Order: sequence, then structure tokens, then C-alpha cells
Amino acid sequence: QTSITLNTKMIEIVNQMIASMQDTLEPCTRPEFLAGGATVCLIMVARWAWRKVSGPRYRIGQLPCAQYDRHAPRSSHYDVVIVGGGFAGIAMAEELYHRNVNFIVLEKATCGSSWRNRYERLHLHTRRGISSFRYWPLPSTLPEFISKSQLAEYIYSYSRFFPVQEHTSVTRSTFSEESSTWTLDLETAEGHVIDRPLPNQITCNALVVCTGQESAPNVPTFPSQSTFPGRIVHSQDYMTGKDFAGERVLVVGFGNSGVEIALDLVECGAKPDILMRSPVHMVPRWFTYTASLLFPVLLPLKPYLRPLLPYIKPDLIYYLVWGDLTKYNVRLRTSSLMDDIVRYHRAPVQDIGTMALIREGKVKVIPEEISHIDGFEVTFKDKSHEKYDSIILATGFNKGAGPYNDFLDADIVSGLVNEYGVVESGYESRAHRQLYFLGFSDFLGRLGEMGVEAQRVANDMQRKGYAKQ
Repeated sequence: QTSITLNTKMIEIVNQMIASMQDTLEPCTRPEFLAGGATVCLIMVARWAWRKVSGPRYRIGQLPCAQYDRHAPRSSHYDVVIVGGGFAGIAMAEELYHRNVNFIVLEKATCGSSWRNRYERLHLHTRRGISSFRYWPLPSTLPEFISKSQLAEYIYSYSRFFPVQEHTSVTRSTFSEESSTWTLDLETAEGHVIDRPLPNQITCNALVVCTGQESAPNVPTFPSQSTFPGRIVHSQDYMTGKDFAGERVLVVGFGNSGVEIALDLVECGAKPDILMRSPVHMVPRWFTYTASLLFPVLLPLKPYLRPLLPYIKPDLIYYLVWGDLTKYNVRLRTSSLMDDIVRYHRAPVQDIGTMALIREGKVKVIPEEISHIDGFEVTFKDKSHEKYDSIILATGFNKGAGPYNDFLDADIVSGLVNEYGVVESGYESRAHRQLYFLGFSDFLGRLGEMGVEAQRVANDMQRKGYAKQ
């Protein structure tokens, strides 16, 4: 009888334990928990796939390869000439260097200077993990979203391992059908003396353009603009909001530069308004961060997404994320977000805090274009008017006037753009053989895609015999 009693108590205890475990595990069976677990697993798989695809990686401080011998004699012929010493140019350089290809990088200023000269508050909108060079990743001690100064120093430091001639511009390029080579005329920047300079004219089998397409600022003019006694500056010349402390400032343009400049102005004690010229796509930073974690999985899907692009509408997502923004005069586009990114290379506005300031009333959005200016007073097309001390033009750049216009023939330039008005990169150009563009595409983060494009271009040049090991 005692044995039966003990067994009964043991069964009761086991049943209580099972009931307790069921109560503990019950939340794990909910759909939101399962979806979160699946997302984490997918991110882990994506990170593993990225490391497999990107090849060997090294720590900062370790030499990725034998350092370039800067005392080696210069040549008048190279298999590949890379024009531009920014992130794209150095990404292409490291790929060719590890394949023992004979190449040279030409940079009109210093490597990374295009980032160093931008406004102080600028940080990358893509996470550190996909904004690194393939063979020399950014150290984990840096912030997840690094500053423009950190990126500029990173590019400059890494460029020291490769054959680079700085302060050198290409003034003219011609292609010889007879010898199947490019001939480049070079010019050294005034006031700079180069140790062991290249000849004034060099030849190459393949020409890689890594200059970017944003050099000529788009500067609109307004009626009676000459009467404005304050400062009118383009975002290209804007450095810090400290220069505008205490002023009322009109920021023209609601793109990435415009919203970040407005945020910087508020933090520095200015009072900005933003003129929203047209509707935009806008996403919070966590959205971009999540997409960048899935970068290795999503990037190969890019060609297969094209037929679906017009049907991927962001309306529901925008409503859930932002709610009704019309009361703040913020207008969101109703067209496909992915269509804008993949086909037209238009990146969405990434909100890093400006929307909170708009909701709090610290930043006012003006939905109308400027009608005319009369002294400090700016009148808009809805007849409203405000007084401003300065105007900042965050109006972007003229993509049709890229730096490559300075050395490529007009016939080649006219054939570069596709049916959507953009230059495709990562492939042999549609306009001319043995000509490549790198760093012009933007799907999930331009820096991350530059490394992938560099691998594809290097493979293509070796397959076609332009670059020999």
C-alpha cells in the first residue's frame, strides 16, 4: 500500500512538471515567436553565405598581400587602368592585385578624398559588415554605421598597398581598333610633384571607370534670387550646422542629404524648414539594417525580381511604419520602392531621426515650390511666405555630367545610359568594348555591391584575355 501511495505521488509530481513545461513552452509555439526564430536563422545563414562567397578576410594591421613596391619602374602600358581612387577603384585594385594583373590606379586628388570633403555629420547608411573591402574588413571596434572620416581614412590606408598615382587626371581617351588598346592622355595637378610619374600618355587593354556619377551639382535658380542677402549654398559645400547656429534656414530638397542636414542644423542650434519638392520613398534605419543583414541572400535574387518590381507596392508597409504623414506635409511615393532602386538607382530616404523632429514641430515641411524671393523673404507658390537667413540646396547632382565626360568621347557617353536613364555597372559597357564601369549600381548598398562587381569584372576581363595573370 505504501508503494502504491509513493507511485501515485510520483505520477502527480511528473504530471505537475509536464504541465509546468507546457506553460513555459506555450509562447514558443506562437506564430510571432516562430517567425522571429526563422528570421534569426535566415540571418545566420546569410552571414555564413557571405563569408563563403567573399573569400579570405584579414584583420586590420595584417598585410592582405605583399605590399606594392613603390620603387618599381613605371610602365607606359598596363593590362588595366582604373580611373578613380575611391572605394570602387580600390575594390577593383585589390581584386586585380590578388590575381597578379598588371594595373595602375589614377586618382585626380587623393584616395578617399571624395568622402573626406563631405559634411561632418555624414555617416554611412549601410552597416559596417557590407561596407568593407573583400580582403581587409573594417574592424569590429568601429561603430556599426561609420562616419565619412573613418571611411575616407580606411580607403586611403588600404590604397597604400597598390600601384596608385594620385593628383593625376585623364584628359582624353581614344581606342585603337588596330591594336585593341586604349590610349590615355594624362595631366598632373598644378603644384604637385610626383615621385616617378607616369608618362604623359599610356596605353591599356581595358579601361575601368570608377569615378562615380555625382560631380556636377544640380543648382536651381529662383526668381529674384539676386535680392537675397544671405547665403545660398549647395549641400556639396555644406560642412557643419555650426556655421548656421541661431539662423532660420531653408533646406531645399527632402532627399537623404536634405533630411540629415536638417537634423544637423537642429542639433547645432539652427531653425530649419525643409522644402519637399516631390514625393519620396522613405524607410527607417532598422529597415535598411535588416535588409543589409540579408544582403548575401537578396543580391543574387536581383535579376529574378525585375518582372515583379512594378507590383511590389510599399503602401501597407508605409502605413504601418509611418501612419498618416499628410498632416506634416510629408508625401510618400505610391510607386514600387524596389522598382525605383533596381531600375532607376534611386535610393529611398533613410530616416535617422528627422521624422521625430518633424512630429515635434522642430522642423517644418513646406510642400510648395518657391515662387520668388524678395530680400530675406521667400514666397512659395501657395502665396505663403517666410523669412530666412540662409538657403541650403540639397538638390542632388546632375548624373548626366559625370566626371567621365571629361575624357570619354561624346559618342561613347551618349550610349552609356540604358532605357531608364542610368549607367549600368559591373559589366562590359554597352557603349564600347574593353570599357567597364564600377560602382554605379545601387540595390541594397552601393559599397557592398562594389566588391561583388569588382569580382565579376575581373573574371570577365580574364576570360576575354584583357587581363593576364
